[in-house]
Amino acid sequence: RVWTPTDEEFRDFYAYIRKIQPEAHKDGISLIVPPASWRPTFQISSDKFKFSTRVQKINELFERSALRVRFLACLREFHEERGTPLTHIPVLGGQEID
Repeated sequence: RVWTPTDEEFRDFYAYIRKIQPEAHKDGISLIVPPASWRPTFQISSDKFKFSTRVQKINELFERSALRVRFLACLREFHEERGTPLTHIPVLGGQEID
């Protein structure tokens, strides 16, 4: 179910949640669409926010590729031994497994 609170209702978000909870609980899942006038505040201080980068080594890229080829060869062999040839790479969650 989709909930669309007014500006006034959305001012105290947690009060709004408590208000709709008895009805929303029956739905199992709900979507609350904020009013068009609502603008979230930027919460990250760019002066204090830091993240470390990861060095990507070119030689490791080949190792990952080689591991994938080896994995698929083993998977293919496994299926052939059981009489179920592998006709396509298995997909899990929309991604090919490796």
